Amino acid sequence: MDLFGPPNIEHLKAKGDIPGLIKAMNYKKDSPDPKNTAVRRAAAQALGEIGDARAVEPLIAALSEEGLCQAAVEALGKIGDARAVEPLIGILDKISFSLESGAVARALGDIGDPRAVKALIAYIVARKYAYIEQIAAERQALVKIGTHSVDPFISALGDRNPDVVQVAVFVLEKIGSSAVGPLLSVLTGPDEKARQAAIEALGGVRDSRAVEPLIGVLQDGSQGERRRAAQTLGKIGDARCVEPLIAALHDGDLQVHLAAVESLGKLGDSRAVPPLIAELQDGNAQIRKAAVESLGNIRDDRAVEPLIVSLKDDRQEVRQAAVGALGRLGDSRAIEPFIAILKEDNEGMHDAVVAALVMIGSPAVEVLISMLQDGIEPQVMAEALGKIGAPRAVQPLIDYLEIDRKSAAFALVNIYQSGKLDDQNKQKILWSRNKISQNDHYDMVFKDCDLHSEHDDRGFAGININWSQ
Repeated sequence: MDLFGPPNIEHLKAKGDIPGLIKAMNYKKDSPDPKNTAVRRAAAQALGEIGDARAVEPLIAALSEEGLCQAAVEALGKIGDARAVEPLIGILDKISFSLESGAVARALGDIGDPRAVKALIAYIVARKYAYIEQIAAERQALVKIGTHSVDPFISALGDRNPDVVQVAVFVLEKIGSSAVGPLLSVLTGPDEKARQAAIEALGGVRDSRAVEPLIGVLQDGSQGERRRAAQTLGKIGDARCVEPLIAALHDGDLQVHLAAVESLGKLGDSRAVPPLIAELQDGNAQIRKAAVESLGNIRDDRAVEPLIVSLKDDRQEVRQAAVGALGRLGDSRAIEPFIAILKEDNEGMHDAVVAALVMIGSPAVEVLISMLQDGIEPQVMAEALGKIGAPRAVQPLIDYLEIDRKSAAFALVNIYQSGKLDDQNKQKILWSRNKISQNDHYDMVFKDCDLHSEHDDRGFAGININWSQ
């Protein structure tokens, strides 16, 4: 029987009584009573909060005790003493109901000792198919260590295991600008695999200091280095990259060529428009598709007519990319060719064309209404008009209710909710709803489509659609 009761942990902590708290960690050590374990755990936590190095060895000893392990791990992380690194590495793989997942990694990250890098990388690599959240603590720990010591990650770029390299690249990208100097030094090293990995990491950092060295690699490196340099220059986004990337369009390697086309699109510089237009005639469909997408990203009017020509490319993936690019350009010259596509029996292109017409917006409305009224792909036309939110389409869509109530109703609801309508057009939509609800024939037709305002017909506060079928 304990005549004096358990130690007062808060009192010991307030006094900074390290020996007393160390002794409290052994309070009734062999007792199964959870209350006693809670006292011991509180003592370990207090030692971590005080941060006195005298507690390190007792806390290391506590790592082997089931009830104290979690508290000891956290305390050692807070104290940050390097003596704890090896013992913590020793329990990195420990599975215990009382040890929270990621706790050891967090402690190692807080200590920041580079000796933990190899073990943490091995832990992640062994779980490469795990969900990101399952290894998030280990990844974050590596980043914290890397902010103090880049060298272990630079060395890992040359590892023969690509999974190890991938982890190192991730960490170096997260470290950011302080990693640029060491990464650039790798570019002149003897290991090509490490050089390639360094280029990839520089793409994640996106620091302009890398531009000139990477231009040199683009011009003189191996195939793998040139491809990665082209990709990375696109990510950095510096205007100095444009001319070298244009020159790389003539690279004899397909992958380097492709990377240059894609990166020019990311840079968005109008200097790239003429050479990219020329790429639309390339014999390789991958290159043509990438050139189409890049021109769509740059959004220069000079590309409109060449992209319209690409709508007749012999490869569907190129044609679809051209539809999207023309939609992003938003030029009305694309409307007529789009309508021609919709009239063709090519279901695979319809969704892309509708989306592009919506991006073009108001200039497309009159043509869409005409096609709706002529019965040419009317469901597609109704959908596009609804997504554009064109007030001009209200009456034609109300008329279309008699033919296809669901498509017309969806479109009218979209237009109503677009916020572009005046009160007169709002009244038309709500009046049509009321008319339908009072007409037996239309009541049957609208069985699964209930348009209703949140207030009365004069409030126009809002309109919803419910599908019960």
